Amino acid sequence: MWKIVITLCVVALVPLVASLTLQETVVIEMTDVPEDEPGTLFEFSFTQFDDSLGTLVSVTLGATTTTSSVYRVEHTGDSVDNGLAQSNGRFTIPVGHSTPGFPLREFVAVDGNGQPLNNVPPFDGVVDYAGDSGTELTASSESTRTPDYYEKIRGDDLSVFVGTGTVSGGAFLTGWTDITFLTSESEITFQMGMSLTLTYTYYEEALVTAEFCDNSAAAPVTGDTVVLSTPSFDDDLGVLLGLRHDFSGHVVCDLFVEHLAPAPASVWVGASFSFELVPDVGSAGSFITGVAYTALAPPMPAFDGTLDYGGASGVTMLGTEADGSNSVTYTSLSSDLSGYIATAPGDAIGYDARASRADPFIFNLFSSDVNVSATNDVASMTVCTTYYYLAFPAPPPPPSPPPTPPPPSSPTTPPPLPPPSSPPSPPPSP
Repeated sequence: MWKIVITLCVVALVPLVASLTLQETVVIEMTDVPEDEPGTLFEFSFTQFDDSLGTLVSVTLGATTTTSSVYRVEHTGDSVDNGLAQSNGRFTIPVGHSTPGFPLREFVAVDGNGQPLNNVPPFDGVVDYAGDSGTELTASSESTRTPDYYEKIRGDDLSVFVGTGTVSGGAFLTGWTDITFLTSESEITFQMGMSLTLTYTYYEEALVTAEFCDNSAAAPVTGDTVVLSTPSFDDDLGVLLGLRHDFSGHVVCDLFVEHLAPAPASVWVGASFSFELVPDVGSAGSFITGVAYTALAPPMPAFDGTLDYGGASGVTMLGTEADGSNSVTYTSLSSDLSGYIATAPGDAIGYDARASRADPFIFNLFSSDVNVSATNDVASMTVCTTYYYLAFPAPPPPPSPPPTPPPPSSPTTPPPLPPPSSPPSPPPSP
């Protein structure tokens, strides 16, 4: 059965945007733990997310495990000794078992328990798990595994969780038991169970993206800093859920190679560069992308006697190009995004971007008798910031003004009365 949780994101003077969650739990009842791989398979399934409810932004898979053990131990040594009775179990959900793509990463939940055996007397002559040298102990445990998060903004494919059916998986249970540091006979009953909880987090509003980019002009590779910038997020647009930085670099240089060995050989040479991007805000820190140009010429002829980067044993490669890229994503579930939100019109995120020659700059493989040089190295860099946000609902239109009443009608003048009629004339006299 689904459990629904609503979390409100409150922003002053703007509409409320609510994140909602659906939770479903399946239980694998306590069962004996086998010691042979791959173990016992338990199938399970969860209801898929119905996307008519809204936009699915993350899926969380968590687990709670429970163990129970009964240790019946008989010490068979001839002197007082100490030991440890212990049991350990493991549920493993392999990648893609049953429904392809579920879970997105291998999921392992581990639990166990133990009991110390202190100052156990020497063997009393009878293996009955009682008396002076025998004992029966019980132990149990419960452990909650750190959940796995799968997030749309981070690029995880959540499509397997969306639909009107079910998404299924399989958990393999295996484990081991042991009595250590003690010479003994034993009987151990070990059981383990697990509850799996799948949580969908979604919004009724649509997820909107906005991308902003800046790039540097091509310039010689010197290691100097180039300042790039992209606009901060305007929170009048909605609620920021996450962002992604994409950083790329492009280098062009001329490579010169001369094979100096007296016999033909494979030659692989290159010039190495690195790009660095350091944002000035938030928790992004810095991230670096390495770039290496390579030229493979198997095999190159023996040295022709002239170091001219031409002829039979040399090659000149003008305008050799290479690209490198990297990206990093931050979401509101795991990072503080407040530093990316504009506090005034025109606010921007600044980036210190650098292109440098790596150390070592020149390298060659397969043959040590190679002369390599690189010149005219020119680099350009680009940074793009993509914001993922929930747009505020459009405000309702203002109410229509009431209709204008018609003007009052003018008073009407009654028609004039007719003139009084004349009395009739008397009849004539006879």
